[in-house]
Amino acid sequence: MVRFMVLLVAGLALIFGLDGISAEGTDARPASQRYPTPSTEARSEMVKKAAAFLVKGQNDNGSFGLGKEVGVTAIVLNALLVSDAAFSDPGNAVSQKALTFLLDNVQPNGRISDPGGKYDNYKTSASVVALSALGEKDYAALIQAAADAGHLSRDKLAELSRERVFSGAQKYLTSQQANESSGFERHKSVEYGGQDYGGGRMPDVSNSQFALDALYTMGLRKGHSYFTRMEVFLSRSQNLKSVNDLSDEAKFPDLKNFEVQDDGGFSYAPALSKSEVDVNERGKKIAKSYASMTAAGLKCLLQIGAGPEDTRVKGALGWLARHYTLETNEGLDTPGKPEKGYQALYYYYWTLARALALLGRPTLKLADGTEIEWAGELAGKLKSLQRGDGSWKNEQSRWEESDPYLVTGYCLVALHHCEQQLRRQSEPKKE
Repeated sequence: MVRFMVLLVAGLALIFGLDGISAEGTDARPASQRYPTPSTEARSEMVKKAAAFLVKGQNDNGSFGLGKEVGVTAIVLNALLVSDAAFSDPGNAVSQKALTFLLDNVQPNGRISDPGGKYDNYKTSASVVALSALGEKDYAALIQAAADAGHLSRDKLAELSRERVFSGAQKYLTSQQANESSGFERHKSVEYGGQDYGGGRMPDVSNSQFALDALYTMGLRKGHSYFTRMEVFLSRSQNLKSVNDLSDEAKFPDLKNFEVQDDGGFSYAPALSKSEVDVNERGKKIAKSYASMTAAGLKCLLQIGAGPEDTRVKGALGWLARHYTLETNEGLDTPGKPEKGYQALYYYYWTLARALALLGRPTLKLADGTEIEWAGELAGKLKSLQRGDGSWKNEQSRWEESDPYLVTGYCLVALHHCEQQLRRQSEPKKE
């Protein structure tokens, strides 16, 4: 049995080594529990119950969430808009009030955030994605209806046009990137090209994916200077020696005790992981890969223009294949603290669904050769976790996942992408 396992691991290492991934960190995990694809009717009922929970819980000021703030409101509004066309109707009072709340928080510098100025990048980015879900005509009709209903001042309609709001948001988001204008140098600054929560100097992959979502939605594509700089940041956040130059002591002497892993996954930021395991067997500091950041990194690579055959994309997919599970946020758990594996679990589902949808493949091939239809399986997993009132909630509160409105928003968006993929799979194939 031992000899068989050795041969199996060696074989997997050889297979993935052909794609530019070394055997380091290629320990294949037991496959996730299988979840049957819910029926069309069951999926529809899941969405209906979740939307009813969100609508019932809308706050008096139009916001959603326990904190009554912009970020959760934007994620929930986006989730409702992509889940049911009725929320795009100009007469929909829920959308009118939520939209008004977001637009009331458009600030003079273009950010869309609560006056306190906390987490501005995340909130602005999420707001742009939500407003984009309306489409230009629906947006115009909805803000006019909100004004007619007395939710929005008529005097503000011109300055709150979709074009002007997006222009301001794009200017704000691109100004927050770590680049030369903010004192970062490509060949000296580890953080170069990334994005943080807003106003700080600690870029990370999570905030970078939020910003990329917004800018991609607004039409930015490969070749734009923002994307070119972001590519540098993503390379330094990916544990892939062929693209990550952080082990170059000549460039980064302060990182002489740091070593880039070579498993293809993504850490939270260059030379930084949110996992507490940060030293390898050689005593070198590492930035451990984990599932939610690897899914985010994969999506970011696709958004900046990397194709399926790109070594970096293959590297991220290889990591997800070897560590695939829907039970935990794989890699975030640490010895003695298995509960950490459940942190940001729903963020992982939300990000994984969007990344695989953008990749455009109906299946994900696992390390043992099994091909899973990811959309059906993820929908099945979400069905197993939905609570009686239609919501989802994480008992691990880190990153605000104890807020059922945020988490239910994540799940509805994930289900939207699952549904789109499942419909494509059910369409008759053209001869």
